[in-house]
Amino acid sequence: QLVLDAFLTNEQLIWERTSNCKITSKESGSHIRLLRRERATDISGKRLSSIRYDTVIEAENAAFDYRYSLESKKSQNNLDEYKSNLLLRLSGAFISSASTHTPPPLPTRIKSKRHKYAMSSNLSLNIKADLSTNPNNCPPNAFFDSTILSDCANKIQRAVRNRDVRRSAKRIKQSMKDQTYRTQIISYLSNFISSDTCYKLLLGSDDVEIVSTFSIYDKNQVSVKARHIRDALTILVAAVNTETPPSFNLSLGHG
Repeated sequence: QLVLDAFLTNEQLIWERTSNCKITSKESGSHIRLLRRERATDISGKRLSSIRYDTVIEAENAAFDYRYSLESKKSQNNLDEYKSNLLLRLSGAFISSASTHTPPPLPTRIKSKRHKYAMSSNLSLNIKADLSTNPNNCPPNAFFDSTILSDCANKIQRAVRNRDVRRSAKRIKQSMKDQTYRTQIISYLSNFISSDTCYKLLLGSDDVEIVSTFSIYDKNQVSVKARHIRDALTILVAAVNTETPPSFNLSLGHG
């Protein structure tokens, strides 16, 4: 249990001047590293490292005593009482002081950190602070009241509505663009169909010698295809204008 306690944060045990205890391993061996402050209310501190240990297990076993040696006299007394009560509980005994022991009040630095944890969107930090005051948080970040839940729901609904409006505007713009393109193609093909010059749609029709090589079959086929495309686009344009599903029922024969 003491090995686990050596790596707890200040809020979870009565550590005052040390924090961020961890084991670092290199080829030469393992070391205990932690941050030590001169006063319990200091925000920053000095990074210290222990002597070299041959294995990680040896460093973990010595972590509690090393961190204990760097604490203040007051903190050491509290830790001694904690170890005594721990030994009694493990041996099956019980003393009233262990059950009625109240932890010392949190210093200002820890209160400020608790406020930051509560405003975080990280669930583990909310659990450490036992509070979640960020209105942008969503479950499973607990500790919400009805007001915060209502605010979150309203924000989500506004975001969804704005997203739908943007998508609708984008689709309407694309639909108008496609409709304009279809209308232009219909007008372009209708000019060739009405003048019976659909052969000009064939590749090379701008050259007189190439046009003289076109057969009657080629000219008839390009005329049929132009009429089919025009009729299909006309149905699509009408379907978009009337907001009805298109129904293609084209005749293969054209006079």
